[in-house]
Amino acid sequence: MSASLRTAVSPSSARGLVRVAATIVVGIVFSVGTTPCVAAAAPAASGLTVGQVSANGPGCRKGSAVVQVTDDGLGFDIGYSAFRVQAPAAVDAPSTVNCTVTLEIIPAVRKEYALSSIVQTGLTRRTPGASAALRSSVYFNGTREPEPIENVDFGPDDDNYNRFEFEENRIDLVWSKCNQHKLLNYSLIAAVSAPANGSAEAQLDSTHGGILRFAVRDCGKA
Repeated sequence: MSASLRTAVSPSSARGLVRVAATIVVGIVFSVGTTPCVAAAAPAASGLTVGQVSANGPGCRKGSAVVQVTDDGLGFDIGYSAFRVQAPAAVDAPSTVNCTVTLEIIPAVRKEYALSSIVQTGLTRRTPGASAALRSSVYFNGTREPEPIENVDFGPDDDNYNRFEFEENRIDLVWSKCNQHKLLNYSLIAAVSAPANGSAEAQLDSTHGGILRFAVRDCGKA
């Protein structure tokens, strides 16, 4: 088995974030298990916890999406055991799959929070000439959904399985109000297409497919 690491960093002042892309090329098949749909909450002594959770779309059918609070209480891990899209040979239109996870963010007492980074991890395989794209958007209820961020750097189209990781770091933090419970929407769309006699597939990681990280501070501390 051989592996190589490819990274790229590009600033985006218009969106107030920095994007980091990393792809690891491996010669093995990544298997995805089945995970029940649950929301695992941890005590939010100084950070965050999660309240109600819902998931909609063919990429997160019932029983396949898991939301967990990170050990430090400063983020959420989302696992997807059904987020997978394939493009068979000789299909002109791209194949797509989507999922929107909505989660209620509950801060500790006298805390404010702001989204600071977003990470997506998973696996792709493309024969020569095939393409893949992953689009993501994150927004709170009551605000307009932004234009999706699109990532297409999935490594070579050499028919090997390529493990990817895309990271978006927010530069300008937008803080919540003190003690405010908010509903956050996290939307993902994956698209793959392949030429005649080719194929392509993409899937998100079953344990860390999406990672949402937050900055947390005491109320009133700018």
